[in-house]
Amino acid sequence: MNKFKLMLAISPIAVISTSIVSISCKKVEQTKKPQKQVTTPEKDPQNDAGSSNTGGNGQNTNKIKQPSKTHTIQSEPNLRSKDPKFAEIAEKQNQGLILVEGFEGNVLEILKTNKLFFAFSKRGIVYAPEKPKGKDGWAAAKLIFRLRDQGKFNYANQSMKQGDKKTNDLIDFKINDNELTIYYKVTKYKGKNKPPYVSENVYTSVFKLEKNPNGIETHQDDFPVDQDPNNDQGTTSISNVENNPKHEKSSKIVAKSINEAKQVEYTNSNFYASLEGKSGQELIDALFEIQKAHRNKTGGYDQLHTTYRDSFVDKYYENDGSVLDIYTEIPNGNDKYNFEFGKYSDTGNREGLGMNREHLVAQSWFKKAAPMKNDAHHVWPSDKQVNALHGNLPFGEVKNGKIISSNGTKLGAGVEDGEQVVEPNDEFKGDIARAFLYFALTYKDKSIRHNRSAQRFFDSGNKINKNFLKTMLKWHYLDPISQFDLDRNNGIYKHQKNRNPFIDYPELVDVVFNGNTSYVFTNKGLAKTLIF
Repeated sequence: MNKFKLMLAISPIAVISTSIVSISCKKVEQTKKPQKQVTTPEKDPQNDAGSSNTGGNGQNTNKIKQPSKTHTIQSEPNLRSKDPKFAEIAEKQNQGLILVEGFEGNVLEILKTNKLFFAFSKRGIVYAPEKPKGKDGWAAAKLIFRLRDQGKFNYANQSMKQGDKKTNDLIDFKINDNELTIYYKVTKYKGKNKPPYVSENVYTSVFKLEKNPNGIETHQDDFPVDQDPNNDQGTTSISNVENNPKHEKSSKIVAKSINEAKQVEYTNSNFYASLEGKSGQELIDALFEIQKAHRNKTGGYDQLHTTYRDSFVDKYYENDGSVLDIYTEIPNGNDKYNFEFGKYSDTGNREGLGMNREHLVAQSWFKKAAPMKNDAHHVWPSDKQVNALHGNLPFGEVKNGKIISSNGTKLGAGVEDGEQVVEPNDEFKGDIARAFLYFALTYKDKSIRHNRSAQRFFDSGNKINKNFLKTMLKWHYLDPISQFDLDRNNGIYKHQKNRNPFIDYPELVDVVFNGNTSYVFTNKGLAKTLIF
């Protein structure tokens, strides 16, 4: 393989552990009011206006940062007798709010003159001087916190009780020297003129105050995994694979895959918990919300070199700790070129002289915009010269062309539309396809069609064009998930806090891209190891 040998000793690839710190939750007595309410009038649970929750320390100009604490679960016995599924959701709503990605402004300054309200249509908390009125008023109110989880539930004022017919959507908060705490109950709409289900417990989201000239941080470092308290941190579970959809694997693939595996080991995690029990479009929508919530912590462009040390190490072919490059790795033979980790040369005009960062989805497709530019799920270490030959072309199947790398990578007219495409070695076709499918889902709301090549691959709605989708699905089936996929996904997650769901749950490919509406999601955690 084209190996960029480690200059330093490489430790084993970090596999996702649910011992990663999760967020804290404070249990609040139902009848206990915050000790430092910004204003203190009694609240009428029948009155939508409620009490004012504005104000704060006028001298404090700190920014807020999500704290790293323990995510606890509170019990809702009465709700469990009425609606067990909703009760399970409600019990997990401590630390249920997340500062919206890319939010600009000083939160404490905003809260001096504004109140917080739960906005059903925006699935989060908005701020405004007074309760918004009418459709236009709610539309104009600015979102400041979004819900961590998606589902059929809402937040309401902490004073609400079971039996109250009128929802109080004012959300209380308090600010002290160290923290901003937001208080709410969890409700479920039961229909017009029917009282909603209301949690007994008051739940909180707590944010630390931080003097930070760079503004408000977006939270993801502190939300890596929501650990299920019923599982010990770092514990794993085993899942049989007999029921997984199987397609015939290409006889050219060298690495063992999930098709040959007897079981898959999963790290227990609630990362995908919001997908539980969903199917069809509801599942697709919820999956996109997960991807959207975790896509903005890719880090800087230079961070990729560090990420590669945990995600592109050859432990599968030569097993020598070198960088695994999809263009020069020869799966069933000796590699012609060897490169050292850390030596990223931009000199030379032939294969084997240097390595750089290869955007499988070319930067010109999205005008080098972040976070796409820095996302290691599709920006891989590769031979510099082959990367240059790939240019901004899409990947596809070459019907007439030439070989451009030592492992048989091809360039030429494609079967998809007759124009130029790049076709990789069979060993990595599935890996590349899953990277493109990840990109198509994760960034479907972004501007990703800025040149002719991009417009060949994506249609005007950012969906993969039919012929290219056919190729991507074919590659996904012929080159199934291998241990390299799992290790790459976990290594990237260590640095970016986001995942490729089509590696953890390859059956989701058929749901999102092939119209499977019968599949019902069951959360098994994060895929760690194939067991043969």
